[in-house]
Amino acid sequence: MVKFFVTICLMLLLGITPAMAMPEIMTTEQIKPGMQGYAETMVQGNQKVRFNVEIMGVVNNGGGSYKQILARAYGDLIDDTNGVIHGMSGSPVYVDGKLIGAVARSVGQDVLPYKFYITPVEEMMKIWQMPDPLSTINKSGVKPVGVLTLEEYEKQRETYDEDVDKEVEKYKSKILSTPEGETREKGKAQKRLEEILSDFEVKDGEAEKLQDDLAQNTDTENPDETATEDEAVKDDAEEAAETADDGSEKETAQAEVIVEENEPEPESDTEVSETEAAVKGDEADKEDKDKEEKDKAASAETDTANSEKIIAALQNAGMKEKANEDISISKFILDSIAKQREMNKNSYSAPADVYVSGFTGSSFNFLKEAMAGDNMVPYQGSVFVGDGVGTSGSDIKTDAVLHEGDAVGVVMAYGDFFAGGTGTVTAVNGDKILAFGHPMTYKGNVNYFLTEADVIGTAGGILNGVKVSSFGKIIGRVNQDRFSGVSGILHQYPASVPIRVFVKDKNLGREEEYAAKIAYDEDIIPALAASIVYASMERTADRSGYGTANVNFSIKTDEVPEGVFERENMFYDAKDVGQFVVGELTQAVYFLCTNMDKPSNIFDIRVDVDYTSNRNTASIVSAIPDKEKVKPGETVVFKVMIKPYRKEAETVEIPYVVPKTQKEGTMAFEVKGGGFVQLAEVLQSGLVINPQEAGQMSTADRLNDLKNLNKNNEIVITPTVDIQSEQDQSKAIADAVKLSEKLSKMSKKEREELNKNRETKVATKYVIDNFVQTSIEVEKD
Repeated sequence: MVKFFVTICLMLLLGITPAMAMPEIMTTEQIKPGMQGYAETMVQGNQKVRFNVEIMGVVNNGGGSYKQILARAYGDLIDDTNGVIHGMSGSPVYVDGKLIGAVARSVGQDVLPYKFYITPVEEMMKIWQMPDPLSTINKSGVKPVGVLTLEEYEKQRETYDEDVDKEVEKYKSKILSTPEGETREKGKAQKRLEEILSDFEVKDGEAEKLQDDLAQNTDTENPDETATEDEAVKDDAEEAAETADDGSEKETAQAEVIVEENEPEPESDTEVSETEAAVKGDEADKEDKDKEEKDKAASAETDTANSEKIIAALQNAGMKEKANEDISISKFILDSIAKQREMNKNSYSAPADVYVSGFTGSSFNFLKEAMAGDNMVPYQGSVFVGDGVGTSGSDIKTDAVLHEGDAVGVVMAYGDFFAGGTGTVTAVNGDKILAFGHPMTYKGNVNYFLTEADVIGTAGGILNGVKVSSFGKIIGRVNQDRFSGVSGILHQYPASVPIRVFVKDKNLGREEEYAAKIAYDEDIIPALAASIVYASMERTADRSGYGTANVNFSIKTDEVPEGVFERENMFYDAKDVGQFVVGELTQAVYFLCTNMDKPSNIFDIRVDVDYTSNRNTASIVSAIPDKEKVKPGETVVFKVMIKPYRKEAETVEIPYVVPKTQKEGTMAFEVKGGGFVQLAEVLQSGLVINPQEAGQMSTADRLNDLKNLNKNNEIVITPTVDIQSEQDQSKAIADAVKLSEKLSKMSKKEREELNKNRETKVATKYVIDNFVQTSIEVEKD
């Protein structure tokens, strides 16, 4: 306490204020047309310059709009830059020495940028009063984790993973060790969910309509034809139901007639009593049987209804006939992710410009597509020129001070790869700052890095000029991103997710390591993590993304009992293997970021990629069983011949144990690459990214489904249906639907056990790119 008091006294004696105070302001009620003032901004290094401003008037269109001040810029600086340019936003504007607001927006895209809008300071100050529930995310166990420099990581390689494991266990033992602790965490998440949902008004029936709309194929060629087919199916079903009802009535009437014609002679009292008792007993048995049959009928009706729903969904998507066919699971995942991004698109009309570095070529295009879901448009931007990524001692500046007119950065990804934007500080009040004068992402309460920024220079244009800037060290947290600007807090730091990527290029004999950290924003973590991996591959190979890649990634998280989720796979593509490499990673991170119970703790992401331009694929030529007839429980060995690309054929022997419950007759098999899976089966798994169904499975279960997927380099032998006719096709569809329904009702262990008994698989060193069919005869045991 004494030391702190002495420090304050010294600061006062030297004329240094411990925190910046808010300047005097002028409100829009005091502003008049013709007033003269100036704006202050940076154009190079730490040099602040001013340009003249003339007030033209206040635009106020009522409570449904925001007040804006229309102004004209002039002077030497404006002549050099050809008007107000990108990067000047947030520059404080003063009239009579009082702050009136921030340079914000141009009047229009086709208007010379000498006239511009100013966001009034009283509108910006309201941002400081906004709720900040994301500030508690650090308290819920998601902590900032420093990313080591490459040199530091090499020294601590053996202990780094152990330290992360300790953090996981520490959190679990401290927070989730008691039912009360777990309930408390879920309560926080529920409160946050309610706050989010309170911003939306969903009318009755809209949710169901949305779900139906999403089930439709957006590229249906002939909707009228589909509707006609649906009506025909419905009419057939109704006609069958009526026929069944008529038949039942006729049978009942006929039975009654027979009883009347064969009515027996009257019996004695004793005989009557015994007969009545027997009749009552028969009636009771009949009632039980009728009830049992009704229950079975109801169950069958429910199963039929469920089957019809799934078949209808497949039919609407134009895929009914493919229900039992094999599809590429990698492509299915990518398509699911694309649909999820489309559904989650931000409704704000103006896309947010996000400047990025480290992303080029195909990886930049991938990032552009990934960020479009959040209405963000990446641009090739500045490159970090300060110290390398490191611990809090090297990438965080703890004694930073900001002033009005300083350049500042709002950053989502920081390190070897950057994503963010730069602007100007409008006002400072203690550790709180206001900047930009307009939104960056318009996402409200946010959790981004606040960084220093250096202005390298300016580049003017006919209509649009720009400041060329670079990001500096982390100095705080951006907590609000609103229409009137952004706000941040110095010396507080956002929770973040560290990601490390290790790429080995076999053609160049090059091994590179990359490190970055992503601000904990659940909307952007999946896209940025995937894009960073993609860009790491491209940067290491120094070429476009064709070839073969082996990928192994691990995510340290307490959402799985073992504390880490791991997945390994092999991919090949002749044009762009990178998008497939990051598909499963994207989905795993997405599952964690859409946890319905609580914010997921993502302590660390590590990705290892072995990469070559060679085509390491193989096709299955044949699969011949060592015996044609077997009995249930016996083992049959399939000799599978594969033909690698531009190599000699190889034979792989794969044993398969015939289930003890297998029926007598022909047993058909599919021998395929692990990357193929039946469509109807995957539609009922946790792999489908469907917000309406997200609450039906736990995050751990969804991750487990992903983990247990077959791999592209595996040969998988699984029973199937031998289709020779339309009847076989219909049966195959029905069986596929029943299997998918069965899987959806099973526990995780039951699904694993079923899959283990249904299929046998063997790993190879090739991506298996096809499938064949074979069969055996099962004899009666």
